[in-house]
Amino acid sequence: MGTMRDKELARRLGVAPSTICNRRRALGIPRVPYRPMGAPLRSWNPENNHLLGTVSDSELARRLGVHQSVVTQRRRALAIPSLHPQSSRLSSPLIALDAQKVRARREALNPSRLALCEGDKLLNDSLSKIERGIVRGVKPSRFEQICKVLRCKPEDIVAK
Repeated sequence: MGTMRDKELARRLGVAPSTICNRRRALGIPRVPYRPMGAPLRSWNPENNHLLGTVSDSELARRLGVHQSVVTQRRRALAIPSLHPQSSRLSSPLIALDAQKVRARREALNPSRLALCEGDKLLNDSLSKIERGIVRGVKPSRFEQICKVLRCKPEDIVAK
């Protein structure tokens, strides 16, 4: 898990892809990103991250040779505003969170992340991504849920 696509591993093991996906998520292992055969695996580096929000998503996508949605998702995950905020489909700005503060707060409460989220898998997934630094910003509605389950004030987990 985490070294090949879920579908391929499921085929090799003779199980449903959803079985592999659910187990991988439960173990907190990120999925292997899809890439067409022969395409180089692009990883985001600090230079690429630094370009986010300085040019349009479509222009950066063209420069990097990736689809525009890849650039848009990365920019949103890092809570970087769009170069053209009036054309952004986000209805509200993202709130930047401090991954270490979120993790420390959850660990102080002691239960597992899923138990803390009362079975809400989407909230559990959000917390997991925040703690691992994959997602740095969340919408206000998700932020309120996170504050509620972590039993904290907003200022306790916001990135400074």
